[in-house]
Amino acid sequence: PVAVSSSSSSSPAPPARKEKAKAKRTVAAKQKTAKAAETSRSGSSAPRKGRAGSKGKKRRRSAEKKAKEKAKEKAKKIAKERKAKKEREKQRREEEKRRKKKEEEKRRRRKEREKRQAAKKKKAAAKTGKSVRKKDKRARRKSSS
Repeated sequence: PVAVSSSSSSSPAPPARKEKAKAKRTVAAKQKTAKAAETSRSGSSAPRKGRAGSKGKKRRRSAEKKAKEKAKEKAKKIAKERKAKKEREKQRREEEKRRKKKEEEKRRRRKEREKRQAAKKKKAAAKTGKSVRKKDKRARRKSSS
């Protein structure tokens, strides 16, 4: 069985060494910031009163502008996609309508043709004096054999 350490960090370094390293890092960071502050206050680059922070403001403004532009573009794209989808749906519906109409027409024509053929058969049967049904039965029997 392995003893599990209570520290959340995954590194196995002992706590004392960890503390030392952390202290070193904070000291280094403090020195760095102090040096940066010194250089920024010296010479011609020293921030002048009243004009301090204008650069940050500009940067923020331009970032906001960019974000707004991006949002606008996204909205445009979404609207375009929605429009295209609507158009596709419309076309699909129209196509469906056309197809249904065509099928209906086909069905109607077939019915008419069958009606005409039945009438023809009846006429022929009347000429010979036999009933249509009898003739049909015979034909059916013949075709089945």
